[in-house]
Amino acid sequence: MRHSGMDCRNPEHRDVKLCSRPWRLDAGNPCRHDEADIACEILSMLVTFQSKVSADVTMFGDVAARMLKLMGHSGTVPGALLAEDVPAALVRLKQAVEVDRGSLAASESGAEEGESGERAVSLAHRALPLIELLTAAEAAGCYVTWDKY
Repeated sequence: MRHSGMDCRNPEHRDVKLCSRPWRLDAGNPCRHDEADIACEILSMLVTFQSKVSADVTMFGDVAARMLKLMGHSGTVPGALLAEDVPAALVRLKQAVEVDRGSLAASESGAEEGESGERAVSLAHRALPLIELLTAAEAAGCYVTWDKY
């Protein structure tokens, strides 16, 4: 839940009256206090994957979190894969793409449609730049990092 720009520590602010505890003592920003804000932050952030041997790959936060989970990672941002973990992550991601292709081929229409009636971007298309980055990192034996921007 986003506030209207007023200081949410003010007891007259309506968002403070809706929750029992308006902020956590350990939080850096007292206005960001619930899971909806965290989910909104993940959706609105950009995540950039980096390797020394490849161009950077930037994705929206929700897509990047999905790719990380498909690679067997927890999905936390920022993070890194050690050079010895890159091959296994690449195999997992390629397997997920193949499973997704199989499920698309098995569907009657062969094309998923989004909420607006437009064709959705397939996992294979979304994952291709990251697969190329991981392949280059595997060949060079170097690590991969990612961070939000």
